[in-house]
Amino acid sequence: MKHLFLLLFCVISFGQNRNKIDLYENYKTALNTCNSTAPAFLVITFKDLNTNIQREVCIESSDLIFAIRNEMKLDFSEKKVAFDFAQKNKKRYFEFSNGKALERLNQ
Repeated sequence: MKHLFLLLFCVISFGQNRNKIDLYENYKTALNTCNSTAPAFLVITFKDLNTNIQREVCIESSDLIFAIRNEMKLDFSEKKVAFDFAQKNKKRYFEFSNGKALERLNQ
């Protein structure tokens, strides 16, 4: 079921001709569902600093927050710091070297 939603979201997102402002607004809306029981998916680009490979992925918003928390070495109580960092990122581009963060992004 998760893969069906992922596929549908990606087809809709990539199939429409949107400007960058709309993409960022959609990204922020999806990011705000990270605590929902039915989280939205979002598209980000990230670079694995260990291999210098860059990928574009469609992931759940909670997975991005988890990855950022691991990369920044934040504990669960500092989740808002990770959320704010993600929300301010208008380019939707991130760099990670933490193994747990990369594992979550490469699912």
